[in-house]
Amino acid sequence: MSLFEQNVLVLDQVRNLTGGDCTILNVDGSPAATIRLEDSAVSRLFRGSRDMTITENGRPVLQITDGRVVTDAAGTELAVLTSHNGLFTTKITVQMGDGAIFECEGPLAGQDFTVTMGERVAARIAGQMQGVPYNLMGRGRYVLSLDPALPPAYRGAMIGAAVAIDILHDKQLSHRSHTA
Repeated sequence: MSLFEQNVLVLDQVRNLTGGDCTILNVDGSPAATIRLEDSAVSRLFRGSRDMTITENGRPVLQITDGRVVTDAAGTELAVLTSHNGLFTTKITVQMGDGAIFECEGPLAGQDFTVTMGERVAARIAGQMQGVPYNLMGRGRYVLSLDPALPPAYRGAMIGAAVAIDILHDKQLSHRSHTA
């Protein structure tokens, strides 16, 4: 089953000093895709991972540029992601290439987000706490549950939103460690 046909995906990340490796797993734990970081190690060290290619069976299927523009393998823009921090919430607006708008919202310091289009829930992104040893090893995990009726382009944008949430979470952790 292709990446865009699956209704539940798990983003499993291992962070290190210069970035991190991320595997997208299907519901049974088998690898469905990988996220390859495209920035230089120096760039990742100072500003984090911002340019990524998601590959399925070794071929590029999605690109995320500057942590906010999601394109398909041909370079066609699928979505632009814009983050807004409120007093107690983080919100990401997902503006699709066809004009549709999704809102991704969750608690400011949390990892659980709901993606809606109007009143309809399109996806849920849930951070999974794996325990202290897992976190000390620099690991992070998100479960992305997609509405089965979402078309492939929208699914690609939801995968991009889940990756963007991970980037935002890393920035918040980094900011907290520098201000503590």
